[in-house]
Amino acid sequence: MTEKSALPEATERSLQILKKQIPAWGEYLLAQRGLSMRTVVSYRQDLENFFLFLDELDAGDKTSLDEHDLFLYLAWLRARKNAGCTLARRLSALRGFFEYTVEEGLLAAQVGSGEVRVLATPMMIMGMERAAMEAVRPCLPEGMTSVGTRVDISHMAPTPCGMKVRFEAKLTAVSANGRGLTFAVAAYDEAGPIGEGTHERVVVDREKFQSRAQTRATQG
Repeated sequence: MTEKSALPEATERSLQILKKQIPAWGEYLLAQRGLSMRTVVSYRQDLENFFLFLDELDAGDKTSLDEHDLFLYLAWLRARKNAGCTLARRLSALRGFFEYTVEEGLLAAQVGSGEVRVLATPMMIMGMERAAMEAVRPCLPEGMTSVGTRVDISHMAPTPCGMKVRFEAKLTAVSANGRGLTFAVAAYDEAGPIGEGTHERVVVDREKFQSRAQTRATQG
């Protein structure tokens, strides 16, 4: 039996209703995230392309996604000879965002990663991981989650206490078995970019993963 995962706010609604939400999502990216009109138009086209794929699968009445729908979509794109850069851009329509204000507890001098009162690098990476987690969480089957496995990050500018920081993550690649996820991540404060890099995550069964972790505790 194939597991299902509820689409965002779509437990009892069809994909036809979700299609109508694409313009509102585009307006959100334009007004709240400051993306260019050209970028927003591209994302809207990519999402509409995904719905075309589902329509061809006769999935117009679905209110959930199969675990492998995303990977079938990639195969569908490749069969239409989409270039690698196009595939990456279409995947990047699946984006995650996270934002917070830098407070005392997030400063390097407070967490022990440095002696200055600026946003600590580990706390910046946490924000990037959170954005990546949020990007794919709505598409995962019930009981599944993603865990971080690798980061390759540059921290390029200091952020003092009191400034707002926001984080973005774009899914750029999926492993052959469908569980390994690669993201391009970035961080910004109110003055501009402060960090960027790549982040990898793996999809796991939440309860089984937690159980394995507890087993390790008994082996220490």
